[in-house]
Amino acid sequence: MEDWLSDPLMVFDQSKGCFTYRKPNIDDAETREWQSTHFATRVKLEGAVYFCRQLLGAASLHGDLGLSLLAHRQRDWYLAAFFFELCSAYDTLLQEINIIYRYGLSRRGVEWKAVKPKLPKTLADIMGKERATDWFKKMHWYRNRATHHTLIPMGESAAGWGEQTWDMEIDEVMIFCIDEKTNEAREENITVCKEYLNEMLEHVHNVWNEMGQRFN
Repeated sequence: MEDWLSDPLMVFDQSKGCFTYRKPNIDDAETREWQSTHFATRVKLEGAVYFCRQLLGAASLHGDLGLSLLAHRQRDWYLAAFFFELCSAYDTLLQEINIIYRYGLSRRGVEWKAVKPKLPKTLADIMGKERATDWFKKMHWYRNRATHHTLIPMGESAAGWGEQTWDMEIDEVMIFCIDEKTNEAREENITVCKEYLNEMLEHVHNVWNEMGQRFN
């Protein structure tokens, strides 16, 4: 049996027939807290996968077929939910780090600027490198735009061979990231969401691998 996340902090227990948590080098109360938080990170990543699939499915439907208003609403909902879950998984990952490395920060106090100075160099390098990447910055821009400001800008173009709705096909659906300094829009095909998902899954896996050194 394989774990779809290939989670290095989980092992398959043959006697129980299920995956169980590895034991970190912390006390029992902290271990229970970490298990709860680690489970939350996994659930949020599963949510990101789900909403990514729903989003790309909705984006493949022509807006003029059937309930056009609903089709457009679904794209907005799924796009916002996708980036929300993706960034939320990163936030709970920071919570995991706080517990495993015993930094003692309150849950409300766990954020990158508080965690960064305490990290071991290898882990700090891994996380700092990713935070500087274009995908990471844009991912958070999309989340902040949808969660705190308004909707993520989106557009579509259609192509076909006739004048009727059924003759048309969606050529592409685009999302737009606005550069706050220049106010210029950078467009991306909506299928780029799969790349954001894969980048985050790889990053979380790399962090978990490094955290694994604190486990039995």
